[in-house]
Amino acid sequence: MPNPTVPTSPVSTKQNASGRVAVSVLDNPTDNQQGTHYYAMAWMANGNDYPLTFGTAKSGDYTPTTVTSAGTGTKGCGPTMAVLPDGRTAVVAWVNAKQLVTVGIAKASGANPPRWSLDSTFTIPGSKAAGSPTGCVTQQNGFPVVTLIWQDAKVGSMVYAQINPANVKNSLGFAPLGESCLDTPCLERDGICTILTYTRTDGQIALVCDLRGGVDFDYANAFLPAGMTSTYGPCLVTLNPTTAYLVWAASTQVQYQQLGIGSDGKWQVNSDPATSGSLAIAATAAPTGQLLPETVEATGPIILVAVPGKNGVIRLAGFVPDFSPIAIVQA
Repeated sequence: MPNPTVPTSPVSTKQNASGRVAVSVLDNPTDNQQGTHYYAMAWMANGNDYPLTFGTAKSGDYTPTTVTSAGTGTKGCGPTMAVLPDGRTAVVAWVNAKQLVTVGIAKASGANPPRWSLDSTFTIPGSKAAGSPTGCVTQQNGFPVVTLIWQDAKVGSMVYAQINPANVKNSLGFAPLGESCLDTPCLERDGICTILTYTRTDGQIALVCDLRGGVDFDYANAFLPAGMTSTYGPCLVTLNPTTAYLVWAASTQVQYQQLGIGSDGKWQVNSDPATSGSLAIAATAAPTGQLLPETVEATGPIILVAVPGKNGVIRLAGFVPDFSPIAIVQA
Protein backbone atom coordinates (compact mmCIF):
# COMPACT_ATOMS: atom_id res chain seq x y z
CA MET A 1 0.00 0.00 0.00
CA PRO A 2 1.45 3.42 -0.86
CA ASN A 3 2.17 5.65 2.10
CA PRO A 4 -0.57 8.20 2.65
CA THR A 5 0.57 11.80 2.34
CA VAL A 6 -0.51 14.94 4.10
CA PRO A 7 -2.56 17.07 1.69
CA THR A 8 -0.89 20.37 2.62
CA SER A 9 -2.05 21.75 -0.73
CA PRO A 10 -5.87 21.68 -0.85
CA VAL A 11 -7.31 18.71 -2.72
CA SER A 12 -10.64 18.87 -4.56
CA THR A 13 -13.05 16.06 -3.71
CA LYS A 14 -15.03 16.62 -6.94
CA GLN A 15 -18.12 17.08 -4.75
CA ASN A 16 -19.81 20.36 -3.88
CA ALA A 17 -21.69 21.44 -0.79
CA SER A 18 -23.98 24.16 0.48
CA GLY A 19 -22.88 24.88 4.02
CA ARG A 20 -20.49 23.10 6.35
CA VAL A 21 -19.21 19.56 5.71
CA ALA A 22 -19.22 16.97 8.51
CA VAL A 23 -16.22 14.64 8.86
CA SER A 24 -16.03 11.69 11.28
CA VAL A 25 -13.16 9.23 11.72
CA LEU A 26 -14.38 5.63 11.86
CA ASP A 27 -12.76 3.46 14.53
CA ASN A 28 -14.31 0.57 12.65
CA PRO A 29 -14.19 -0.83 10.09
CA THR A 30 -10.62 -1.44 8.98
CA ASP A 31 -9.50 -3.68 6.19
CA ASN A 32 -6.71 -6.25 6.22
CA GLN A 33 -4.04 -3.76 5.24
CA GLN A 34 -2.22 -2.43 8.27
CA GLY A 35 -3.00 1.22 8.92
CA THR A 36 -5.92 1.42 6.50
CA HIS A 37 -8.98 3.00 8.03
CA TYR A 38 -11.87 5.10 6.78
CA TYR A 39 -13.56 8.37 7.55
CA ALA A 40 -17.14 9.35 6.80
CA MET A 41 -18.33 12.65 5.32
CA ALA A 42 -21.79 14.20 5.17
CA TRP A 43 -22.88 17.36 3.36
CA MET A 44 -25.86 19.05 1.72
CA ALA A 45 -25.22 18.90 -2.02
CA ASN A 46 -25.75 21.99 -4.15
CA GLY A 47 -28.76 21.62 -6.42
CA ASN A 48 -32.47 21.01 -6.16
CA ASP A 49 -33.63 20.52 -2.54
CA TYR A 50 -30.02 20.39 -1.22
CA PRO A 51 -30.04 16.63 -0.54
CA LEU A 52 -28.19 15.19 2.45
CA THR A 53 -25.26 13.27 0.99
CA PHE A 54 -22.88 10.72 2.51
CA GLY A 55 -19.45 9.60 1.37
CA THR A 56 -16.65 7.44 2.75
CA ALA A 57 -12.94 7.92 2.11
CA LYS A 58 -9.95 5.69 2.77
CA SER A 59 -6.90 6.82 4.67
CA GLY A 60 -4.55 8.46 2.20
CA ASP A 61 -7.35 8.96 -0.32
CA TYR A 62 -9.16 12.27 -0.38
CA THR A 63 -11.96 11.50 -2.82
CA PRO A 64 -15.09 10.14 -1.08
CA THR A 65 -16.59 6.99 -2.56
CA THR A 66 -19.89 5.14 -2.13
CA VAL A 67 -21.72 8.47 -2.29
CA THR A 68 -25.42 8.21 -1.37
CA SER A 69 -28.12 10.85 -0.93
CA ALA A 70 -31.29 11.08 1.15
CA GLY A 71 -33.41 13.81 2.68
CA THR A 72 -33.63 17.49 1.76
CA GLY A 73 -32.17 20.58 3.37
CA THR A 74 -31.77 24.35 3.35
CA LYS A 75 -29.22 26.37 1.41
CA GLY A 76 -26.14 27.19 3.47
CA CYS A 77 -26.93 24.89 6.42
CA GLY A 78 -24.69 21.83 6.51
CA PRO A 79 -25.20 18.72 8.66
CA THR A 80 -23.43 17.35 11.71
CA MET A 81 -22.60 13.65 12.01
CA ALA A 82 -21.80 12.01 15.36
CA VAL A 83 -20.62 8.43 14.89
CA LEU A 84 -21.41 6.13 17.81
CA PRO A 85 -18.76 3.84 19.36
CA ASP A 86 -19.71 0.89 17.12
CA GLY A 87 -18.43 2.82 14.08
CA ARG A 88 -21.45 1.69 12.05
CA THR A 89 -24.19 3.93 13.44
CA ALA A 90 -24.39 7.72 13.52
CA VAL A 91 -26.76 10.44 14.62
CA VAL A 92 -27.04 13.00 11.82
CA ALA A 93 -28.73 16.39 12.19
CA TRP A 94 -29.46 18.99 9.53
CA VAL A 95 -31.92 21.80 8.72
CA ASN A 96 -34.85 21.00 6.43
CA ALA A 97 -36.57 23.35 3.98
CA LYS A 98 -38.85 24.67 6.76
CA GLN A 99 -35.86 25.49 9.00
CA LEU A 100 -36.77 22.65 11.34
CA VAL A 101 -33.83 20.70 12.77
CA THR A 102 -34.09 17.15 11.45
CA VAL A 103 -32.46 14.22 13.27
CA GLY A 104 -31.69 10.94 11.54
CA ILE A 105 -30.11 7.62 12.41
CA ALA A 106 -27.64 6.62 9.71
CA LYS A 107 -26.32 3.10 9.26
CA ALA A 108 -23.19 1.85 7.51
CA SER A 109 -23.52 -1.36 5.54
CA GLY A 110 -21.63 -3.51 3.09
CA ALA A 111 -17.97 -4.28 2.56
CA ASN A 112 -15.25 -1.67 2.83
CA PRO A 113 -15.64 1.13 2.14
CA PRO A 114 -18.95 1.16 4.02
CA ARG A 115 -22.06 2.67 2.47
CA TRP A 116 -24.15 5.04 4.62
CA SER A 117 -27.91 5.40 4.44
CA LEU A 118 -30.65 6.88 6.61
CA ASP A 119 -32.53 4.36 8.74
CA SER A 120 -35.06 6.77 10.31
CA THR A 121 -35.69 10.53 10.55
CA PHE A 122 -37.46 12.86 12.98
CA THR A 123 -37.94 16.62 13.18
CA ILE A 124 -37.53 18.62 16.39
CA PRO A 125 -40.91 20.34 16.97
CA GLY A 126 -40.76 24.11 17.46
CA SER A 127 -37.18 24.49 16.27
CA LYS A 128 -36.22 27.17 13.76
CA ALA A 129 -32.52 26.94 13.00
CA ALA A 130 -30.63 30.06 11.97
CA GLY A 131 -27.51 28.07 11.09
CA SER A 132 -26.03 24.58 10.95
CA PRO A 133 -26.27 22.36 14.04
CA THR A 134 -23.25 20.87 15.75
CA GLY A 135 -23.14 17.68 17.78
CA CYS A 136 -20.96 15.14 19.53
CA VAL A 137 -21.33 11.96 21.56
CA THR A 138 -21.54 12.63 25.31
CA GLN A 139 -22.71 10.62 28.32
CA GLN A 140 -25.92 10.81 30.31
CA ASN A 141 -26.37 8.48 33.30
CA GLY A 142 -23.65 6.26 31.88
CA PHE A 143 -25.26 5.88 28.44
CA PRO A 144 -24.20 7.53 25.17
CA VAL A 145 -26.30 10.45 23.98
CA VAL A 146 -25.67 12.95 21.22
CA THR A 147 -25.77 16.57 22.34
CA LEU A 148 -26.85 18.94 19.55
CA ILE A 149 -26.46 22.73 19.63
CA TRP A 150 -27.69 25.30 17.11
CA GLN A 151 -28.60 28.98 16.91
CA ASP A 152 -32.39 29.14 17.03
CA ALA A 153 -34.22 32.03 15.34
CA LYS A 154 -37.34 31.67 17.51
CA VAL A 155 -35.52 31.52 20.82
CA GLY A 156 -32.95 34.13 19.79
CA SER A 157 -29.98 32.25 21.21
CA MET A 158 -28.17 28.95 20.98
CA VAL A 159 -30.19 25.98 22.18
CA TYR A 160 -29.34 22.37 22.93
CA ALA A 161 -30.99 18.96 22.61
CA GLN A 162 -29.79 15.62 23.97
CA ILE A 163 -30.69 12.83 21.60
CA ASN A 164 -30.92 9.26 22.85
CA PRO A 165 -29.93 7.09 19.85
CA ALA A 166 -31.97 4.22 21.26
CA ASN A 167 -35.12 6.35 21.59
CA VAL A 168 -34.88 9.38 19.33
CA LYS A 169 -38.62 10.01 19.17
CA ASN A 170 -38.87 10.66 22.90
CA SER A 171 -35.74 12.85 23.19
CA LEU A 172 -36.54 15.68 20.76
CA GLY A 173 -36.99 18.51 23.26
CA PHE A 174 -34.60 21.45 23.41
CA ALA A 175 -33.70 24.27 25.81
CA PRO A 176 -31.92 27.63 25.56
CA LEU A 177 -28.23 28.13 26.33
CA GLY A 178 -28.46 31.90 26.77
CA GLU A 179 -25.75 32.99 24.32
CA SER A 180 -25.95 33.71 20.58
CA CYS A 181 -23.62 32.86 17.73
CA LEU A 182 -23.12 33.51 14.04
CA ASP A 183 -23.48 30.62 11.61
CA THR A 184 -22.69 27.35 13.40
CA PRO A 185 -21.02 26.50 16.74
CA CYS A 186 -18.63 23.60 17.34
CA LEU A 187 -19.07 21.15 20.22
CA GLU A 188 -16.22 18.85 21.29
CA ARG A 189 -15.82 16.41 24.16
CA ASP A 190 -12.41 15.65 25.61
CA GLY A 191 -12.47 13.24 28.53
CA ILE A 192 -15.27 14.42 30.79
CA CYS A 193 -15.05 18.04 29.60
CA THR A 194 -17.29 19.52 26.90
CA ILE A 195 -15.97 22.50 24.95
CA LEU A 196 -18.16 24.87 22.94
CA THR A 197 -16.40 27.07 20.37
CA TYR A 198 -18.43 29.67 18.49
CA THR A 199 -18.31 33.02 16.72
CA ARG A 200 -20.05 35.73 18.71
CA THR A 201 -22.38 38.15 16.98
CA ASP A 202 -19.55 40.74 16.91
CA GLY A 203 -17.35 38.26 14.96
CA GLN A 204 -15.04 37.40 17.87
CA ILE A 205 -14.33 33.68 18.31
CA ALA A 206 -15.03 32.39 21.83
CA LEU A 207 -14.33 29.16 23.71
CA VAL A 208 -16.22 28.02 26.82
CA CYS A 209 -16.11 24.78 28.81
CA ASP A 210 -18.18 22.63 31.13
CA LEU A 211 -15.72 20.59 33.20
CA ARG A 212 -18.49 18.15 34.16
CA GLY A 213 -19.29 17.23 30.57
CA GLY A 214 -22.67 18.93 30.35
CA VAL A 215 -23.90 22.18 28.81
CA ASP A 216 -23.45 24.47 31.84
CA PHE A 217 -20.85 26.55 30.02
CA ASP A 218 -18.88 29.21 31.89
CA TYR A 219 -19.58 32.20 29.63
CA ALA A 220 -18.27 34.66 32.24
CA ASN A 221 -14.78 33.19 31.79
CA ALA A 222 -14.90 32.65 28.03
CA PHE A 223 -11.56 32.51 26.26
CA LEU A 224 -11.45 35.18 23.54
CA PRO A 225 -8.26 34.75 21.47
CA ALA A 226 -7.11 38.17 20.30
CA GLY A 227 -7.41 38.89 16.59
CA MET A 228 -9.29 35.68 15.78
CA THR A 229 -12.52 36.70 14.09
CA SER A 230 -14.75 35.27 11.37
CA THR A 231 -18.17 35.50 9.80
CA TYR A 232 -18.39 31.69 9.88
CA GLY A 233 -18.32 29.30 12.78
CA PRO A 234 -14.94 27.98 13.98
CA CYS A 235 -13.75 24.43 14.56
CA LEU A 236 -11.82 23.06 17.53
CA VAL A 237 -9.82 19.83 17.26
CA THR A 238 -8.66 18.50 20.63
CA LEU A 239 -5.41 16.53 20.91
CA ASN A 240 -5.55 15.87 24.65
CA PRO A 241 -7.13 17.52 27.72
CA THR A 242 -4.67 20.45 27.62
CA THR A 243 -3.96 20.97 23.91
CA ALA A 244 -6.15 21.76 20.89
CA TYR A 245 -6.10 23.44 17.50
CA LEU A 246 -8.49 26.20 16.57
CA VAL A 247 -9.41 26.30 12.87
CA TRP A 248 -11.34 29.20 11.35
CA ALA A 249 -12.09 30.90 8.04
CA ALA A 250 -10.44 34.25 7.41
CA SER A 251 -11.14 36.44 4.37
CA THR A 252 -9.08 34.52 1.79
CA GLN A 253 -7.76 31.48 3.66
CA VAL A 254 -8.37 29.01 6.46
CA GLN A 255 -6.15 29.58 9.48
CA TYR A 256 -5.16 27.32 12.39
CA GLN A 257 -3.58 28.00 15.76
CA GLN A 258 -2.56 25.74 18.63
CA LEU A 259 -4.10 26.49 22.02
CA GLY A 260 -3.03 25.16 25.39
CA ILE A 261 -4.01 25.31 29.03
CA GLY A 262 -1.51 27.24 31.13
CA SER A 263 -0.54 26.74 34.74
CA ASP A 264 -3.46 28.95 35.78
CA GLY A 265 -5.89 26.46 34.22
CA LYS A 266 -6.96 28.84 31.45
CA TRP A 267 -6.75 28.45 27.67
CA GLN A 268 -4.00 30.45 26.00
CA VAL A 269 -2.56 30.90 22.52
CA ASN A 270 0.79 29.25 21.91
CA SER A 271 3.09 32.07 20.78
CA ASP A 272 5.46 29.73 18.90
CA PRO A 273 4.98 30.56 15.17
CA ALA A 274 5.55 26.89 14.32
CA THR A 275 2.18 26.03 15.90
CA SER A 276 0.10 28.19 13.57
CA GLY A 277 -0.43 28.39 9.85
CA SER A 278 -2.87 28.75 7.00
CA LEU A 279 -4.46 26.69 4.23
CA ALA A 280 -4.99 28.25 0.82
CA ILE A 281 -8.77 27.91 0.69
CA ALA A 282 -11.20 30.82 0.30
CA ALA A 283 -13.98 29.32 2.41
CA THR A 284 -17.65 29.66 1.52
CA ALA A 285 -18.76 27.94 4.76
CA ALA A 286 -17.40 27.02 8.17
CA PRO A 287 -14.43 24.61 8.22
CA THR A 288 -14.50 21.29 10.05
CA GLY A 289 -11.54 19.24 11.21
CA GLN A 290 -10.74 15.81 12.59
CA LEU A 291 -7.61 14.25 14.04
CA LEU A 292 -6.63 11.23 11.96
CA PRO A 293 -4.62 9.04 14.37
CA GLU A 294 -1.35 7.20 13.75
CA THR A 295 -3.14 4.08 12.60
CA VAL A 296 -4.68 6.09 9.79
CA GLU A 297 -1.79 8.09 8.40
CA ALA A 298 1.62 6.52 7.81
CA THR A 299 3.12 9.98 8.24
CA GLY A 300 1.82 10.11 11.81
CA PRO A 301 -1.31 11.87 13.06
CA ILE A 302 -2.63 14.73 10.96
CA ILE A 303 -5.51 17.15 11.33
CA LEU A 304 -7.69 16.87 8.25
CA VAL A 305 -9.73 19.98 7.41
CA ALA A 306 -12.77 19.96 5.12
CA VAL A 307 -14.29 23.18 3.81
CA PRO A 308 -16.33 24.24 0.78
CA GLY A 309 -14.38 26.63 -1.42
CA LYS A 310 -15.24 28.44 -4.63
CA ASN A 311 -18.62 27.34 -6.05
CA GLY A 312 -19.06 25.12 -3.01
CA VAL A 313 -16.47 22.55 -4.16
CA ILE A 314 -15.39 20.58 -1.07
CA ARG A 315 -11.66 21.02 -0.47
CA LEU A 316 -9.59 18.86 1.88
CA ALA A 317 -6.25 19.89 3.35
CA GLY A 318 -4.22 18.86 6.36
CA PHE A 319 -1.39 19.72 8.67
CA VAL A 320 0.74 17.83 11.20
CA PRO A 321 -0.12 18.94 14.75
CA ASP A 322 2.43 19.53 17.49
CA PHE A 323 1.78 17.28 20.49
CA SER A 324 4.70 18.60 22.57
CA PRO A 325 3.96 20.38 25.84
CA ILE A 326 3.30 24.06 25.40
CA ALA A 327 5.76 26.35 27.15
CA ILE A 328 3.55 29.28 28.12
CA VAL A 329 5.01 32.09 30.15
CA GLN A 330 2.49 33.49 32.58
CA ALA A 331 2.11 37.27 32.70
